[in-house]
Amino acid sequence: MTRTPLSMPSDRASAAIAPVTFAVRETLGPLRNRREAPDDNSRHAAVEALTRLQGSLHQQDALTAVWRDLVDAVKAPVNLDTLRFRADCLVNMLSRADRSVNSTMRVAEGVLADGALWQLEARLLLGDEHVTADLVWPSPDAAGGLTEDERETLCERLVVAAPEPRQHVVWVAFDHAGVRAHPGVTVGAVQFYEADLIRSAVAAGAAATPLPPELFRNHLSEHDIPQGNVVMARVDLGTRILADAPSKARQLARTLVEAAVFKTSIEDATAWTPLDDYIHFVDGRYSGGSHYARDLIPLGRLAQETIGDELQSLAATALSDADWHAEHLDTLEALTWFRHAAGLAAAPRLMLDVRVLERVAVQAGIDDPSWWQYLDDFWKVAWARHQLFERIVLALRHCLRTRFMSPPEIDPSARATAAELLSSVVRTVDHLRYEVSVPAGVRLLPQLAELFSPYSVWGSRLIMLAQRTSTVDGLRKWVDATEKDWDRLRHRAQRSRNALTHGGPLNAKVIDSSARFVLAAFALSEELTAVANRVNVDAAHADLAENARRWRAHLLDAPDAASSLAGGDDAADTSS
Repeated sequence: MTRTPLSMPSDRASAAIAPVTFAVRETLGPLRNRREAPDDNSRHAAVEALTRLQGSLHQQDALTAVWRDLVDAVKAPVNLDTLRFRADCLVNMLSRADRSVNSTMRVAEGVLADGALWQLEARLLLGDEHVTADLVWPSPDAAGGLTEDERETLCERLVVAAPEPRQHVVWVAFDHAGVRAHPGVTVGAVQFYEADLIRSAVAAGAAATPLPPELFRNHLSEHDIPQGNVVMARVDLGTRILADAPSKARQLARTLVEAAVFKTSIEDATAWTPLDDYIHFVDGRYSGGSHYARDLIPLGRLAQETIGDELQSLAATALSDADWHAEHLDTLEALTWFRHAAGLAAAPRLMLDVRVLERVAVQAGIDDPSWWQYLDDFWKVAWARHQLFERIVLALRHCLRTRFMSPPEIDPSARATAAELLSSVVRTVDHLRYEVSVPAGVRLLPQLAELFSPYSVWGSRLIMLAQRTSTVDGLRKWVDATEKDWDRLRHRAQRSRNALTHGGPLNAKVIDSSARFVLAAFALSEELTAVANRVNVDAAHADLAENARRWRAHLLDAPDAASSLAGGDDAADTSS
């Protein structure tokens, strides 16, 4: 059985639901490993016990216990796994109680950061205050002035409060899209508008336009709206209790678009590409979203120029040979598969990526050319190292991007300190690429962690990263845990692929996580590099395995964690 946050509750939460959990185990115990169907009485008893357990998870006492467990974990602080588990447990409980997780946690984070705006938002949600004509909203960076205990109490009340019906409006977006009608097209509860129309109206503050009023009441700017050939869909979900309004809105809007695309018989896979970005309004107030930050810079043009730069760099490699395409036609075909798979749904993408891995496994010359054995033999250690580097790099880069966060995570003086500390660690190449010296950055993690509130997400992450990289033994344990994650994810990917191939129980989220894990990009990159450098693919993979083995062995005798991460090379960088 997969162990979920609710199958391993934390301290107070365990005490709150332990009696009911024990009763459920007693009832379900006799039903295990039966060779025949249980009798009606046993079945009814099991259903009743599970119903009681579900009811106990919705009770206020259970939510209070889970929240206090999380606060204790932040204050201790405990290891990152325990903190993550308790946070997942709270999210799971809120979802089961039909709470909007994103909205609740966003307000709670703002309250804990002493944001006056978010403390007022919390009081409005709790009914302590009411929206009136003369209500003045604080600025996003204004301090609330509450003590730490007062902030904890306000958050606890917010978390355990029973959900009430609220009006949910979610804006989602589609790239490579367009509508002819002005100002837009209405299909039931969904309205489609050109993003450029909304962007210009928001920039002008034109509240008198026929566009929905929430766009002009929440301090949005034109930078919050995407630009280019993008259509935004306004989904009015009505007044109701919703735990995940953005997902509901995406599903409704995408269903309408898929139906329209199907009826037109257009085969362009890039047409009306759904974006993950969204803006969520609750009772007319901004509640959360991704702000479409990707459009703060012209990514399309930058991506085109970056590809052009890469083409120029290929001029000195074997790929520029006139006969290359004839000798390595199968490699070219695999690259085409991979590129087109990126625009597909999770299930077909997983199948195509596995096919790519199978052919690279043959090229690598292993005795057992199964794709999962190929992954274990050549990519397990490299993936674990990549995971460590990626988490450290994201944390270091986030310290330079806090000015974009709302509510503010750190004050301006702390931002200046972070920028000074990282000036020699993070080097921006252009808007799409940067270089980070991980060994040098690791030594700065304790100082960077002190700049953040321990209640913030990134404050907790920096503290845990600093603890994990403070000693060689701590780093080694982190690598061991990451390799266990590999085993779990690799087996999940194998089961998912088998279920798709041979028929079997499928879960959309499991398939999606498996498709994200399968490392076709890693494998193709290694093959393409070998071909470009006129090196046999099997020899390149042998070097890859040897380098991974050497780095793993270096964990045992490195003088400190930074040198251990570098594998003996203190100049090691990671780029993106």
